[in-house]
Amino acid sequence: SDKLKVPLAVDLDGTLIDSLDDLTETINYALSQVVETREYSRDETRRWIGKGVKRFIIDALGDKYSPQTFAKVREHYLAYYRTVMGKHTRCYDGIPELLKSINAGRKMAVFSNKNTEFIPSLLEHFELDEYFETYLGGDNPAGRKPLPGGVIQMMSQCGASAGETLIVGDMPVDILTAQAAGIDCCAVLWGYGKPDELYSCNPSHVINEPNQLAALL
Repeated sequence: SDKLKVPLAVDLDGTLIDSLDDLTETINYALSQVVETREYSRDETRRWIGKGVKRFIIDALGDKYSPQTFAKVREHYLAYYRTVMGKHTRCYDGIPELLKSINAGRKMAVFSNKNTEFIPSLLEHFELDEYFETYLGGDNPAGRKPLPGGVIQMMSQCGASAGETLIVGDMPVDILTAQAAGIDCCAVLWGYGKPDELYSCNPSHVINEPNQLAALL
């Protein structure tokens, strides 16, 4: 039935893959090239992830922010991440099996605030690319999450309506995007978002492990 073919817009970092170590290493390297600062821990950088690279760098710079400093850090960040991407990143347990089991006839897209250039190679690296027919990054012209433009664009590409689409993600920004676009959201608890923050955004569904998404669909 059509009910089984709900199109999915799935977040990447914190939902499909755990890239926190690579992102932490990259931001620490980029900052060290430009400003005097201490190294940030994985737990500290985790709070800044999910809103796109611009916000990530601004949050990491804190009171050391200036437009010039930002521009230099961003340059180092993107260059370094190109070399380190995937080094310490892993696919969450159960994700490949989940995608394989729900794939048949279903339209799936990766919807991330990560810069678009990094998405295809990460999907290929973990052999997830075959499951997704399109992807959209945070630097797309329709705007990054929580703006709804990106997912609305994806729905029209997939020929799907708001009532039959589901956003899957690990951060409040994913839930807010879904609400702004008038579509359901499934929050996942294995990623970077804090459970109390996710629940306070009132997601349509909450799951603890990947196989629960198959049951939900």
